[in-house]
Amino acid sequence: MATQISPHGALTKITHRLEQIRKLGRPQEFKAYTCSPEYKSLYAALDDHGCDRVIDALVDAKRSCFSGKSIPWKLNYRVAWTETMIQRLRAAEAKFGNDYDIARELQLPLKVVRPARWRYCGRRRVRNQPYKKGLASGQVAA
Repeated sequence: MATQISPHGALTKITHRLEQIRKLGRPQEFKAYTCSPEYKSLYAALDDHGCDRVIDALVDAKRSCFSGKSIPWKLNYRVAWTETMIQRLRAAEAKFGNDYDIARELQLPLKVVRPARWRYCGRRRVRNQPYKKGLASGQVAA
């Protein structure tokens, strides 16, 4: 007896896999996953709200995969953090706020970008997110 997946379960599986593909930035994996029978069966199980969220995740993953910018994966990578590079880092941090996207924009390895962002831009700020679960953005706990 085959079990059916709930719409929320299908949404979770699809968005998790698309997030992995987005972080890696590999167009072949994006194409292979979106054409797979697994994706099609999970998409069929979604409700209207889930379809909207999956479409947003698809757009983000496709933009990352086909942007032409990828994250290099060298083990020993050194960067001279000149004023120009620090300004580029700060501009990318203000634009994205996400280490993966910053690394892709600067075309540097993630293990170089993370400590540099911390050092030159400060702690990562979670933007437009409530600090307590269940609160809408901008609300204050009573």
